[in-house]
Amino acid sequence: METTWKILSIQAKDGLISQAKYFVSAVDKDQTVETEGNWTFREPVLVVPFLEVSENMIIDWIKAWIFIKRWINCLR
Repeated sequence: METTWKILSIQAKDGLISQAKYFVSAVDKDQTVETEGNWTFREPVLVVPFLEVSENMIIDWIKAWIFIKRWINCLR
């Protein structure tokens, strides 16, 4: 399966990325699923200077939070 992520837009507050609108496409042989969503960073912190943040960094942050949320839900 091939998954493609794109960041469509971001919102920042006080120099920190607070929200990201994303698009994800998953293709497996002849089947495709696409979705868009909005991710809110509830407690944004400055890890990288704003002007140095890349699309891949934002995607990795979202993926990490999705993994953490799933893991926590499994523990419940």
